[in-house]
Amino acid sequence: MDGDERLWLDARGWAKVAALWAGISIAWTPATLLIGPGAVFEVAALGSALLLNLIHFAPWALSVPWFLALARRFPIGVGPSGRRHVALFALLSLAVVPLFTAAGTAVSRLLLGAAGGLGPGEALAGFWQAVLITGLFAFPTYLALVAIGQTMAFVERDRRRERLLSKARADALRVQVAPHFLFNALNAISALGYSDPAQADRAMVRLAALLRATLERPERTSLRDELMLICDQVELHRLLLGDRLTFDLEVEADAWKGEVPALLLQPLVENALVHGLSRLPEGGRLTIVATRDCDDLIIEIANDAPARAGESPRPRIGIANVEARLAVAHPGRSTLDFGLAGGRARTVLRLPFVAESS
Repeated sequence: MDGDERLWLDARGWAKVAALWAGISIAWTPATLLIGPGAVFEVAALGSALLLNLIHFAPWALSVPWFLALARRFPIGVGPSGRRHVALFALLSLAVVPLFTAAGTAVSRLLLGAAGGLGPGEALAGFWQAVLITGLFAFPTYLALVAIGQTMAFVERDRRRERLLSKARADALRVQVAPHFLFNALNAISALGYSDPAQADRAMVRLAALLRATLERPERTSLRDELMLICDQVELHRLLLGDRLTFDLEVEADAWKGEVPALLLQPLVENALVHGLSRLPEGGRLTIVATRDCDDLIIEIANDAPARAGESPRPRIGIANVEARLAVAHPGRSTLDFGLAGGRARTVLRLPFVAESS
């Protein structure tokens, strides 16, 4: 069994189970008192009836993890297997209901009998008749447990399916980053090879190291590790652009503790370098600023850029990838804004602040 199918509940789960069955026991207490001998609503009698119900329902409460595991293992639904599982639970009721009813009735009668000074024989008088009558009322309890277990199992399967789909989509989007970056870098190195073969060779070595680090990235990473990769990316382009590239990095202390989807910033920096600075004969400045604003992490990427008469300031390549990844990682809780003014392109990314996992 995997971690979602173990036969146990955590402390919070058992607290919910205890609260549920305590409520059921309380609800049954007036009826238990009325059908018992000498039905009188006295404090002592109410206490005895409540204790009787708590003991009687104890086997059902303790079996909740078992019912959940059965629901995961034998889901009820359409198709031949679903119908077979319905038959299985129907047959199982013939054993479970009498067994649990007998166990709860026997223990409760013996304890109450001992409290009243009765021997086992006297305390269990009419035992089988009580089991038969109580067992008929216990069938709805059994059906409710089966229904709850099946519902929870369905919800778990649905959530697991959504997580897997989201992860598959995020992985697919992430895989798109490396080819985009590789294409741009190889083009630049190829052009550099004609003018400075030695520098082109050094750039190729750095590119190989950078790609290796890219392939080894986890699904999420700390902002510190992400920016270290960005610095390596900038250093690669510095080999290509030389002194034409100036790079500034400013990060607030709190922002360092944040966590981001791996390789989220790479396409944004790639746009700034390839479609901005590299097109300026004199080069320019790339600035990355990361700050924390209450529950948000704000990352700003600004760079000198050529004038784009009649063009939208919105970069095209890789941006759709970033927006799609944000939609998967933080649906409805992140923004990506662009602007171009005064010869500077500015990209502002705002996403929920998630503390770096230890």
